[in-house]
Amino acid sequence: MLLLFISCSILPCNTVADLAQEFLNPCADAPSVSARVICNQLHEWDRQAQAKPPVGSFAVSPPAIPGRSRMIAAQLAPITSTPYQCLDLECLCIYLRGQTQVNGMCYLPDGSRLTKATRKEYRMLTDQERKRFHNALIQLKRSGEYDKLALIHGRAAVSGGAHSGPAFLPWHREFIKRFEIALRQIDPSVSIPYWDSVLDSGLPNPQDSVLWTNELMGTTDARGAV
Repeated sequence: MLLLFISCSILPCNTVADLAQEFLNPCADAPSVSARVICNQLHEWDRQAQAKPPVGSFAVSPPAIPGRSRMIAAQLAPITSTPYQCLDLECLCIYLRGQTQVNGMCYLPDGSRLTKATRKEYRMLTDQERKRFHNALIQLKRSGEYDKLALIHGRAAVSGGAHSGPAFLPWHREFIKRFEIALRQIDPSVSIPYWDSVLDSGLPNPQDSVLWTNELMGTTDARGAV
């Protein structure tokens, strides 16, 4: 009561009430329901991250130092052991059984040149590009590698590392890179498309989007499941 009295003596009581409401629910003024959901989720991740105990200091030593830890972050490995650790096309060329020429170009066994992946909006893919993407996904699922990648993402969603702090963007950037490399090991011409949801948000009923057709991402049933 004393705090409220002091606050009202400095600011009008209605202003204090507004500030209190904003403090209790910082997402109350979100422009839409979906934005409010995202805002609440981000604040929940932040709350969970701050509630975790602090990480103790631990210096990771490089390998081959006598008497010291031989641990080293996988992504900093001086010699890659899997294609997922590759950071450029020259590295990836080896795992795709290609040959790197003097000019740095990589030529694959079928004679085609390995180039950077060009990510298009899903609806901008040609019929052939979409078919190859779908076929690569199906093969990735049948091989079991899709489930392994899904498990990595699923565990990260509850571990607090990738979804509860500043690692969200860099973690998912690396994850998408790995997923794309997995697809390109099946078909080097494939790249991961993206979905521009803005194109559908203006529809009276976004469920009527051309995306949800047999030609694209599949139809929906009465419950809305794809």
